[in-house]
Amino acid sequence: MKTTPTTMGSKISVVLASTLHDPENRISKLIEGSHQALERLFKSTIVVTTPNTPTKTHALLNSLGIEVHKGGETVINTYRTALKRAAERNPEHTFHCDFDRILHWVKAYPEELAEATVTHINHDLVLYGRTHRAFQTHPETQTTTEATANRIASHILGFPKTRDLISACWRLTPRLAQSILSLPTPNKYGFYIEWPIYAWREAENPVYIEVEGLEWETPDRYLPEIREKGYEKWLQSFQTPRE
Repeated sequence: MKTTPTTMGSKISVVLASTLHDPENRISKLIEGSHQALERLFKSTIVVTTPNTPTKTHALLNSLGIEVHKGGETVINTYRTALKRAAERNPEHTFHCDFDRILHWVKAYPEELAEATVTHINHDLVLYGRTHRAFQTHPETQTTTEATANRIASHILGFPKTRDLISACWRLTPRLAQSILSLPTPNKYGFYIEWPIYAWREAENPVYIEVEGLEWETPDRYLPEIREKGYEKWLQSFQTPRE
């Protein structure tokens, strides 16, 4: 993890706010293998699922003591619900990361994630970006489009070089979370880059760090297919106009 000088101290109250889209119920084994590690890192975990995530996933999460809610019909509504539910727990900080991504992070880079939850505790906003290596693990359909968004957003914020602002992973104070929740939502996908831009401008002392753990997590769900077809052939399904 590349950081600026770190402020370490006693563990603060951090609530994990996550979103989950798992229509094929592929994530159960990952949840069972990682939930205890998340319990050690966060005061509580809130997961908001898309409407077509099956009820059996809800039941599993509930059985493990994870708070689960159904999100709205759009991606933006699911993300907003996660932030809102986390704010209701009165945390000192909310840590937002998609649930499949943090399950990969805690499995592949547990020490890095543990540090990320407590480092820079005096900053009201931490934006977690992907290292160059982690970014390049994603399929070209993502790296091409997301690199463009990152270049534009970095220019808007006056950064001397491009930063990865579209990773959708942040730690922020309740004040900033409420500010984001007050924003209008004219575009159901634009918030991915609008929120970090807005939060960075509103924050009193924001900081940006890059991590390895936000590498591409999707292969975790498709290991049988990858073993059968080979990684490169399996990857072709993500190189489509729709993607």
